[in-house]
Amino acid sequence: MNNTKLAKEQKKILKEMRQEFDEAGGIMVQSDYVTIAFLPTCRGNGTMSVAVRGSNELKGRKKVGQYNALSRALYGEGIIHRMPESYEKAMAILNSYTCFNL
Repeated sequence: MNNTKLAKEQKKILKEMRQEFDEAGGIMVQSDYVTIAFLPTCRGNGTMSVAVRGSNELKGRKKVGQYNALSRALYGEGIIHRMPESYEKAMAILNSYTCFNL
């Protein structure tokens, strides 16, 4: 019955990562259980990084999902994926991954 929260230093790092991610033209989408970060690389492609809420988490903490997905995206831990053209298309990708009631 874990209930992870970000520490003060992690909140500061999240703010810095979010700024770097936004400046790079990244798109991030979230549901209650999944966060996906798309970071553009080249030629219409990007890195797709995913964070999934643990089954032992009592409460969904969106900032924890953001922190994990952003750190993975910015440090090259993801898969190559076609970069979605808009937030709405990114949400459609998220919904396709979460249709299994995670």
